[in-house]
Amino acid sequence: MDVDKANEWLVGNSYDQNDQEGTNLVGQFGWKFQSRDELLGTLRQLYSIQGYAISIKNSKNNRYLTIGCDRGGCYRNKWKVPTEHRQRKTATRLINCPFEIRCKRQEDGFWLVEEKNNSHNPEPSSDMSGHPSCRRLSQEEITTIEEMTRSGIPPRQILSSLRQSNPKLQAISRTIYNTKVKLRKGNLAGRTTF
Repeated sequence: MDVDKANEWLVGNSYDQNDQEGTNLVGQFGWKFQSRDELLGTLRQLYSIQGYAISIKNSKNNRYLTIGCDRGGCYRNKWKVPTEHRQRKTATRLINCPFEIRCKRQEDGFWLVEEKNNSHNPEPSSDMSGHPSCRRLSQEEITTIEEMTRSGIPPRQILSSLRQSNPKLQAISRTIYNTKVKLRKGNLAGRTTF
């Protein structure tokens, strides 16, 4: 399944990000997907066009999948520490967005998509780099970061080089720093730096 069909529909129907009442994008097409990866990739692209990022809320490997807005849910205080006693003053991105899509694998092996709740609480994002799920790097970009790091190139130049090769890249400098740390830990293979 290609997202071009969705793009054509969005352009042809003059989709307005501010007026989404009754717009059931997935239902417009009656999509069936051959694989779970194809399903997730297409839906992520489709909702990214609208200014939203989606994430997996619940799944069972090859049976069903529940997808929601990445801002859905509420903050859970796992450690039961009162807010006034916390060392770090942090905030949450979650605002309990009700958006939900359910996907089910049929007996013929295809994934069928059904939108349950099409409304969003947050306004659409004009810059998708604010969503962590949109800042993911491909394996070849990670390999490039590793090679450039070995060459002694600073992170800001690595980022600008990646953006030249992929203008749609949503990564920020923090993404590069985090990737370098992950690569360094992988190279140490459990050993300490001491």
